Amino acid sequence: MPPSSVARQRTLSEWPKSPLKKTSTFTTPLFAVSSLQASPAETFPPRASASKPHGAPFFDHAGMTEVGAYAFECMEAPGGLHINEAEFIAEVIDPATLQPVAEGQTGELVLTNLGRIGMPLIRYRTGDLVRMLRGRCACGRHYARLEGGILGRIDDMVTIRGNNVFPPP
Repeated sequence: MPPSSVARQRTLSEWPKSPLKKTSTFTTPLFAVSSLQASPAETFPPRASASKPHGAPFFDHAGMTEVGAYAFECMEAPGGLHINEAEFIAEVIDPATLQPVAEGQTGELVLTNLGRIGMPLIRYRTGDLVRMLRGRCACGRHYARLEGGILGRIDDMVTIRGNNVFPPP
């Protein structure tokens, strides 16, 4: 293992008072990659404290097993996610009425993926609460943008040891 990988792992494990917890680490011959998880009550900027030991910025992204990676954060305007509209059609609906909400209003994200030939999903209700805006971003992209990223869930699902758990009704 290269010395730089050992140094990165040691630095990561020695973070004082970090709200992030290290969930896993794997090492390749060139670098160590660590997966970090914020507690549900925490929001970023733990990102600011997480970036310091590595000396590199952190970027958010979103994806699901069912549809794949669908959104990414740009460097020029952090704090939101661009929907990859080359591969997805994104809508935001009111979860109670199933009607579209006005631009900038919070609602449930609904995705149609265009690139999965074997299992296309049409108007897939993600269960994620988002606020979507359209228009040109500071980075120059015209993709729809989820302001604040994923804001929450429409249900009470929690992830425990990598498993999605829904409380009984």
